[in-house]
Amino acid sequence: MEKKIFIMKIISGACIFCFVGMLVFYITLVNSTNKIIGDKDQKIVTLTKENKALDSKYNELYKQKNDNANEQLLKATNVVFSSLFDYDTKKDSIKDRREKASKFTTEEALEAILPKEATTYNASVKSVSKIKGKPQVYFEPSSDKKQKVLVIIDNEIVIDNNYPTEAKWQYEATFDTDKNVFVELKMLGELQQLDKKDN
Repeated sequence: MEKKIFIMKIISGACIFCFVGMLVFYITLVNSTNKIIGDKDQKIVTLTKENKALDSKYNELYKQKNDNANEQLLKATNVVFSSLFDYDTKKDSIKDRREKASKFTTEEALEAILPKEATTYNASVKSVSKIKGKPQVYFEPSSDKKQKVLVIIDNEIVIDNNYPTEAKWQYEATFDTDKNVFVELKMLGELQQLDKKDN
């Protein structure tokens, strides 16, 4: 009987020892798992912050690049189209106007709006032309360095001191944002507004 009690004590002790061991193993496993999850959560938080910072920096650089490109486009548009539409034939030669426009155009684009052969032309009448307001510039945002542009010009011209004539001209252009020049300029024609009629 004593032997049975002794064996029962050993078995009970072994069971308690196994239970305590399993309990310690379980607690260690849970703590280890929680630490791994906590570390991963911390990494996710850190990576999310880094990703937000990189996104913010990218957006800032993208905005700076595009704002700079847009400023260059507007500057080039103002210079090129003022050389084309702001002139007095008694004071401004076509050669001078070509030279002014050449700062922001390729030779091919310049030829399309102010051909070199026209530099020999002498006006027989006095014409004074000017742009009314600023050129209207429309473009399609693109990551391509060659940007498609639509330019609309409100123009007023006076020939031989007569009454001014007004017109609205439309140009299609391609602007190289790397070189800051128009590589293509094409007049699409005069814009006409339909008269509204009463019904």
